[in-house]
Amino acid sequence: MTMMPVPVPPLAAAVKFVGAPVKDWEGNCFAIASKLAPHVGGVAVYGHYLGRVNAKKGYWRGYAGMPFQRHGWIVLPGGDDETIVDPTRWSFEAVKPYIWTGKNDGSYDEGGNRFRGSMLADPRELPGDSGDVVEFFMSCEEAFNRVGRLVGDTFCYGEDDPYLDRSLIRYLANVPPDTIGWCWVAEVYDKIIEAGESAAIPIDNLKMVHRRRKLRRLPDGFFPQEQEQHL
Repeated sequence: MTMMPVPVPPLAAAVKFVGAPVKDWEGNCFAIASKLAPHVGGVAVYGHYLGRVNAKKGYWRGYAGMPFQRHGWIVLPGGDDETIVDPTRWSFEAVKPYIWTGKNDGSYDEGGNRFRGSMLADPRELPGDSGDVVEFFMSCEEAFNRVGRLVGDTFCYGEDDPYLDRSLIRYLANVPPDTIGWCWVAEVYDKIIEAGESAAIPIDNLKMVHRRRKLRRLPDGFFPQEQEQHL
């Protein structure tokens, strides 16, 4: 069932929270979401909007034929079934301003992972022989087997411990979280961070996984304070 847009909070109140008139919201989606998020108990996120863009009128009419629009919105943390609050969706639709809220109707791709996943090379075509290998043991056998399939079973072994070429660890860091599997992605990210390759993980994905599956390890300087309060 498609949820109908519900103005929560009322638009007039949102304007006061944001501190800018609605006419200035277009093209500033993430800034608006960031300002409003604390007032609705949510977190501002960034990714791709995949929904309808009015091709005949409005601010975004010249972008209607694009496969996605870079966009920012709010999520209300709640495990795997998070509610979305989008204060600027109306700008794409070129309708009277309102605040959209509901479950993801297929229009939102946090982190832009659909596009990122489509651009990934076959790991078996990567060099994978830099000579710089890192121990990549995982306590969960299912997670380890999943990683093996994702990197083309390119583990090497020293004595009993599995090792993975650093170039393939960076490749793994860019695999979309849902492709890795929500059951295992936190442990995989923990290992990537432990290997010193946290910078290879797209920041929007790192924040998303931290929010939905709290990581044991965090990169130095990574303090998503706005998310800690909702864990």
